[in-house]
Amino acid sequence: SQGTRQTSQQLASPSNIIIKTLGKSSRGTAAGQKIMQSTSEQTSCCSEYLKRMFLHKKDAPPMRSFRVIAWSSCGAFIGIAILAYLHFEVLNKGDDYAFLVGSFGAQAVLLFAAPEAPLSQPWNCTVGNIISAFIGVGTRILFSEKLSVPWLAAAVSVSLSILFMHLTNSMHPPGGATALIAVLSPEVKNLGFNYILFPIVLASILHVFVAMLFNDLSPNEELRYPVTWIPWRGIRNTQPNSG
Repeated sequence: SQGTRQTSQQLASPSNIIIKTLGKSSRGTAAGQKIMQSTSEQTSCCSEYLKRMFLHKKDAPPMRSFRVIAWSSCGAFIGIAILAYLHFEVLNKGDDYAFLVGSFGAQAVLLFAAPEAPLSQPWNCTVGNIISAFIGVGTRILFSEKLSVPWLAAAVSVSLSILFMHLTNSMHPPGGATALIAVLSPEVKNLGFNYILFPIVLASILHVFVAMLFNDLSPNEELRYPVTWIPWRGIRNTQPNSG
């Protein structure tokens, strides 16, 4: 029939003959087997990689009670209001001092909305921010001002901040913003190394202190702060030898 002739013609086409010949010859050789194995491994790796991105791993955390939500919002208002008042009404009469930068907004979220999180603890809020401020100012001076490569200053400031926060166990997400602000902000550029003290050191300490006072007024256990003062495990439980 006509359909049978078309099928036989397709099977007898030069391209199909070449593919079949190569397939048969490759299956019979070590090189062909390696090619097929490599292709299979690559397909498996791609599939595994896509699964990591798109497979559902965990359910979203449950919403908190309205009381906790309202308390967190009020705490953030009080904390930022204190820093902003000191910034605008007390210190910011010239270009030498500041008491508020954008990263404190992110810090307020951690301190008042997630005070139990490891990244919200006093060591992280203070040491992580201080390290990042120092690195941010240093990389801006070296890469932006001396070498005239501001894009590199931005990348190096954040990456080095992450590195040293890891090494000191002081990981604090707003620290990345603290470093980047030191590189990008013209106002912070005028502060120079004063940026480390005003606002980062003093405002971080004050912010933590406000979070302690406010969160511990709440009857809700979820808002107790801090969870720990100790940045490394095992120190708290270490007992002196009784010998």
